[in-house]
Amino acid sequence: LMMNTEQTKSIVLSNNVDIDVDYEWELLSSDYNSNKVFDIFPLYGKIEPNKSIPTHFSFFALADIDGNVKDYTARAICHVKGGPDYVIQLHGNSATILYKISPVSFSFSKISYSTTVSDTLTITNSSKASISFTVKIPKNIGFQSLVVTPKKGIITPNDTAMLTMTIIPGLPKLFKENFFIQIGEFEDVKIDVILEACFSQVLISLPRSENDASYLSLKDKKDKKK
Repeated sequence: LMMNTEQTKSIVLSNNVDIDVDYEWELLSSDYNSNKVFDIFPLYGKIEPNKSIPTHFSFFALADIDGNVKDYTARAICHVKGGPDYVIQLHGNSATILYKISPVSFSFSKISYSTTVSDTLTITNSSKASISFTVKIPKNIGFQSLVVTPKKGIITPNDTAMLTMTIIPGLPKLFKENFFIQIGEFEDVKIDVILEACFSQVLISLPRSENDASYLSLKDKKDKKK
C-alpha cells in the first residue's frame, strides 16, 4: 500500500453447533511495529447457534524510521473457548509513493473561441504499489467546457495513465484557468491552462457600391449630422 494509507479485508465466522461460542483474537509477531499496523475488529465476542458474524483485519501502511519500504507479518490466532485455535497469516507492506505528472501547464494561442481543442497529459507511477488519481475541475471554470478523461483511476506499479483534456473556450478572450489532480490522499497537483481565444474577422479594403443600401444609410446619417 501507499504509505499512510489503510486497507481492510474481512472474513466471516460461523457457528454451526447448537450452543453459543465464545472467541477471542490474539495478534502475534516478532516485530513490535506489527501491533501498530495490524488491527482486528471485533477482538472478541459471542456467536449464537447457526449465526455468522464478520471479522475485519486492517493494515495501516507505516514506513520504517528512515522512510523506507518495509514488509510486515503477523499471525492472527482465534481462540475458541472449549474448541480449537484458528490461525490466519497476515502480511502487508508499505511503499514510498513516486509519481510524475507531465506536463503541468498548457498554453494555447490564437484559438477560435468556438473551436474544440484537445491535448494529453500523463501520470507515471514509479512506486511499488498501485496509486489512485482523481481529477478535480473547479465549478467556476471560465471555459464553456473543460473535460478531462478518465476522471479517476488506478495506476499499477511502473505503469502510465494517459489523460485527455478537451476545451471549448466559448468567449474571445485570454483565459488563465487551472484544474487539479489528486494522487491518493496527497495534496492536489495544480495544472495550469492558458488559452488565447479570438474572434475571426476579415477586413476588405474594397470600395462600396454607391447603390448599396447599408452604404446609403450610413451616408444619410452622416449628412444629417452636418
